[in-house]
Amino acid sequence: MRKKNIMRLKKTGTKFFFYILRRLFKYLSPFIRLFEIKPIRKYASRQPEFPIVFIIGAPRSGSTILYQLITNFFDVSYINNLIHLSRENLFFGFWFSNLLYKNKKHNNFQSNYGNTNKFGLNAPSEGGPIWYKWFSKEEIYFEKDSLSDKKVKQIRKHFYAIINKQQKPLIIKNLMFCQRLQVLKQIFPEAKIIIIKRDPLYLAQSLYIGRTKTNKNQLNEWWSIKPKNYYSLKNLNVFSQIAGQVYYIEKQISDDIKLFPQENIFKINYEDLNQLTEKDLLNISYFLEIGKPLSKLSDFLESITKDNKIQLDNNTFNKLQEEIDKYNWNKI
Repeated sequence: MRKKNIMRLKKTGTKFFFYILRRLFKYLSPFIRLFEIKPIRKYASRQPEFPIVFIIGAPRSGSTILYQLITNFFDVSYINNLIHLSRENLFFGFWFSNLLYKNKKHNNFQSNYGNTNKFGLNAPSEGGPIWYKWFSKEEIYFEKDSLSDKKVKQIRKHFYAIINKQQKPLIIKNLMFCQRLQVLKQIFPEAKIIIIKRDPLYLAQSLYIGRTKTNKNQLNEWWSIKPKNYYSLKNLNVFSQIAGQVYYIEKQISDDIKLFPQENIFKINYEDLNQLTEKDLLNISYFLEIGKPLSKLSDFLESITKDNKIQLDNNTFNKLQEEIDKYNWNKI
């Protein structure tokens, strides 16, 4: 009982600390902006020497662990929880985070469905709300020219300034970009894309389990990213919903990724994460246009081991498989 109380207090304490820090950054934002204006103008005035890299995939495909691996093994910039809390002032957030942590590794390979708040301020964050100032929450899919020229220039200016100041590749993991690839090509035509894929059946299983845990067993309530045809799927049964969710997200990625040159695309499978080699890390480093990894893979291999196992009763698992088998996965 005492141990539970201590854990509850610790959890509450972390939330309260994040809340206070978030309020502080938000209310100081107008003053911080005065600090940012000049350096942003300076560093955004030229094309970055290092790439901006987006990790995308269907939800539950292993994108978070891949994001954690890349940001821990390589000398790259990324949005951590501290930067996420200071999201009104991204340039300041990166500057302040670098001041506190410099090149210190986050050593975090855990998350709660992508959320890493309880693992510290330096842990990698998806930074979802960062993008809401430019992308509407209500819009499911963004086509080319969905954003105004003004917004495109604002996004480009902020992130070019960050990359040029940090002098490192910038890694961004936000799965909503699998529905924003057309406009992403418009904003960052030179962007590099890392796509992670997973066996669709086990991906569907993980989505089903995610619904049971986060929706309090309201299984027909939609969970996670919505594909472009969401409205034609939302009234189906849970098994049809999930299978369609997986298929149409994967298909959208397959269609839209063709906008990017082949040399700017790197593909990896979830099932291969537990078989990574030092050579694989070198291939990733070449793709990121940086030097060798900072650590040996063997130091963290146990933390990133992933595999597929049946975690549902046979009846539920078979129903998912029946729906998954209705789609032609060979085309994507």
